[in-house]
Amino acid sequence: MRWLALWLAWGAALAQEDLLQVGKTPAEKLEQETQKAKDNVEAALQKYEQKKQLLTQALKGRDNAAPAGQASAAQSMGQTEAAAAWQANVEIPDPTQADLEFQRQFRALLRGGAASSGSGEVLPPMPQIALAAKVEYLGRDPVALLRIDGQDFLVRTSDTLSFLSKGQPITIQVREVNQHAVKVIVFPHNLPLTLQ
Repeated sequence: MRWLALWLAWGAALAQEDLLQVGKTPAEKLEQETQKAKDNVEAALQKYEQKKQLLTQALKGRDNAAPAGQASAAQSMGQTEAAAAWQANVEIPDPTQADLEFQRQFRALLRGGAASSGSGEVLPPMPQIALAAKVEYLGRDPVALLRIDGQDFLVRTSDTLSFLSKGQPITIQVREVNQHAVKVIVFPHNLPLTLQ
């Protein structure tokens, strides 16, 4: 019986709305529907602004009074760290840009100087490099045997060797192997050597 009353009330409301539409032009009907849509959007925006203000207040309160181990309001509300930072107007660093400290150390490394960090970092010791042998074939690239810290390496022009010398990473790039000499560059020292 109760359902019947609800159904009749609903039907009457629809009929009344249809009666209100009688005599209206399509432009008026469209304008009325547009106004309803605008009202819905405005209500949704107001709810969004309220949530934004609430989250901003929660983040400010967390920064001012919350202990370091306590979960933030944004995390408890299921927000990601990026969304929480956006809500609090915190600038997120661009992940495509290198850190300034990294750039400074990398440039120092390319210049051949010691990376002068606050920890007093210095370049690794220079390995002992000697030319053990050189072989030239007719119609083939010449090959050289380099002895580096007691280990032998067979190299050609444009080869790159990477290894640990006294616990430090070293890279040797072979620039040229010819009948007179072998030219290499030792990294991270940026030291060109000519071995004869």
